[in-house]
Amino acid sequence: MTATTATDMYDVEQGQGVVMALHLDSDCRICRVNDALSQYTGQCPSAMQGRELRSLITDDTPQAIHNALALMLSTDAPWTGHLKLAGDAGATAWVKATLVPLTAESEPERFLLTLTPLPPERHEAAEHAYQQLANNKRQGSRGPLAKVSGFIHNQPIGLRITFMFTALTAMLAVMLVSNQLYTVDKITNRNAQNALAELARSVTASVDAEGSRAASLATLVATLPQTIEAMDALNREGLSEMFLGTYKTLSEQYGLRQFQFHTGPATSFLRLHKPEKFGDDLSSFRHTVVQANTAEETVRGLEKGRAGYGIRGVVPILKAGKAIGTVEFGSSFNQYFFDQFKQNNHVDIGFFTLADGERQTIASTFSDASAISPAHIQTAIADGAAYALPDIGDVPHSLYIAPMQDYSGNTVGVIAIAKDRTETLAAVAAMRNDIIAISMGVLLVTFVLSYVIARGISRPIQSVSTLAKNISEGKYDNTIALGREDEIGQLTKAMSAMQAKMAYDRHETLASAVTTARIKLALDYISSNVTVSGPDGKLIFVNDAAITAFEQLAKKQSRAFSAESLLGNSLADFFNDDDISAFYARVLKKTETLFCKVWDHDFKLIVHPVYDDEGRYIARVTQWVDITNELIVQQEIKDIVNGANQGDLSGRIEMDGKSGFFADLAVEINSMIDCVDNVISDIDTAMKQVSSGDLTQPIVKDYLGTYGSVKDSVNGTITHLESMVHELKAVS
Repeated sequence: MTATTATDMYDVEQGQGVVMALHLDSDCRICRVNDALSQYTGQCPSAMQGRELRSLITDDTPQAIHNALALMLSTDAPWTGHLKLAGDAGATAWVKATLVPLTAESEPERFLLTLTPLPPERHEAAEHAYQQLANNKRQGSRGPLAKVSGFIHNQPIGLRITFMFTALTAMLAVMLVSNQLYTVDKITNRNAQNALAELARSVTASVDAEGSRAASLATLVATLPQTIEAMDALNREGLSEMFLGTYKTLSEQYGLRQFQFHTGPATSFLRLHKPEKFGDDLSSFRHTVVQANTAEETVRGLEKGRAGYGIRGVVPILKAGKAIGTVEFGSSFNQYFFDQFKQNNHVDIGFFTLADGERQTIASTFSDASAISPAHIQTAIADGAAYALPDIGDVPHSLYIAPMQDYSGNTVGVIAIAKDRTETLAAVAAMRNDIIAISMGVLLVTFVLSYVIARGISRPIQSVSTLAKNISEGKYDNTIALGREDEIGQLTKAMSAMQAKMAYDRHETLASAVTTARIKLALDYISSNVTVSGPDGKLIFVNDAAITAFEQLAKKQSRAFSAESLLGNSLADFFNDDDISAFYARVLKKTETLFCKVWDHDFKLIVHPVYDDEGRYIARVTQWVDITNELIVQQEIKDIVNGANQGDLSGRIEMDGKSGFFADLAVEINSMIDCVDNVISDIDTAMKQVSSGDLTQPIVKDYLGTYGSVKDSVNGTITHLESMVHELKAVS
């Protein structure tokens, strides 16, 4: 057979190609193929039966393709992909392959494989995919996410929709709950931090306020004329008499701890809180006193003394614009201050410093100060504040640490304030539980709604799927509900229209097939040689009479002949005749006749073009009339007629090699000539006797019709002549 090329298979202008098809059994062996595949491979359909599908595919087909086909065949699952088809003489063609399982009634044919040529612009992509599969780049490259995605993709659509909505809602719920909890936690921590920071600022404000109050009292005392006079006279007793009662009142009622006078630069002149102690030099550690005396200015703030830190207010006593000493009021910055602060604010508070990298506790209400680490203190000093959420005594706390400055603005330690978070965490936990409960309720409602929605989608789709399966199995009497107006409704309406059209087309196809079968049967039983060719001139049908005739012709020429070899080829190639080739290359508009001579035989070809209802040229029907004997008889008759015209009635039609009509015709013509020859011979004999004077030899044979009339006329003439001769003799 002559193979079809890949270019022939795909019409670039129309963007469509032929559909090749083959039926396979469960062992992937070919049961039968259609004409298109047979033409492409250049092999007879019978020769392809029983072969493996692998024999039709090129050798470079990746093993992954064979594995996929084997898997689909073993699971009765449909498959689609690209294959490189092996043709005749090394030709190849890229095709889109679709494997479809057939019904059990079709045994042993289990699968239908259709092959549709790919457009040329897709060949490069198909070749690249083949190379990737051959190099195992796509095998085993599926990661866990891809496997999960594939698993989900293979689940029923209703389950996927339910899972998708539920998972999406769960993700949103988790995100919202997490965000809400994070926001609540952030706000709670920020509020706690702000509250503790405000308390830390209140400590600083208290120190500033206490320092300002001490400075105010010291200013009041320093500006009294009596104070100036007594200090100028270094009258210790006078100062004691003037202010000892005042100190006692302030100490008892307002917690004043220190009331002291100094001489420059920092010598204790009178301690009203310890009158018996005076005259000691304080300049090595009482820098506020030194600064007030030397700079002649008021100094207030936190300062460390012998007994610890205190809040001082030191004011110079001026006479004639010159400092003659200082007066100091002060309160202790000690445990009492912090106990009072805890009592008033319900927080733990402490004052801590660092010494050689270790935490030193100045005053504290913490039962366990280990949560305030040196690192926290260093962070607070470096960054201006530190915030943490430690457990203090196994109780969760919010901890805020702020640096503490002395009178000169230098950081001397940190204030640490901690508040119990138990109630706050309980409130947050309650809020979290409420949010989770609400989210679970929303999730449950979403699951129910998504299940209802998915069921409303999947059930119609399942019905449509069942409908499509029934239609694919040839069942066209399915009941289809057409009440929906959504996309599913549009699909079912389209399926209903498709079912009706396919049922009609099937009926028409079966009717056409019956008609075609009848025509084929009739053509096979007629004695005329009939062939049917497609628009490309290639045979699609040869009746039995034509096969017999072509076999006899081939036998006379000692040529091999196979009826199957004719199908899919042009008779012009079989006979190798230029006139037939030119004639078959034309598109006929009407019935035409061609006379040709092939293999020593004369043929009369009566060709009828066939057009479909849309006016497309689809085939031609050719009646092959062998007129070899007809022309021989015609020539013999012509020779006999010419001889007769010349007076030669000896010519006869030869009987050798003639049969049927032409034998009968030869017999009749020869009989007619014999009859004419006998009549003419008898007339000639009679006339010769008459001419010789013998009137006693009439024509005695019996003839019919004109020949009998001629005989009677001749014999009458002879009798009349004989009578005339007798009369003349009598007269004479």
